[in-house]
Amino acid sequence: MLEIILIVFLCKKMGSILRDKGWEKTFWMQFLVVFVYLGSLVAGAFTYGIYIGVTQGEAGLESLGIELYLAAYVGALIGVGGLFLSTKLIKDEDARSSGSPFTVNQ
Repeated sequence: MLEIILIVFLCKKMGSILRDKGWEKTFWMQFLVVFVYLGSLVAGAFTYGIYIGVTQGEAGLESLGIELYLAAYVGALIGVGGLFLSTKLIKDEDARSSGSPFTVNQ
């Protein structure tokens, strides 16, 4: 339940940042927040599981617990943090001049 509240908060924050930069439509970037959050969560857990499997072997894999859960959230923090950082680096005038920084003016 707390994860859903966190995702909603992050989506609203992303929309607010983009609207301040002049974007009118923020749906796809908010969708990207959810996608990156879930993908990074899985990637963090998978990476930590591989690390434990290589360093400690099968005995280490049998005792995975809260540390796997925490590693998943570290992965999510890195992924979503990188997305928000890249969003903050988009210039305001880029979004205002073309409607989106990803379109090409001709």
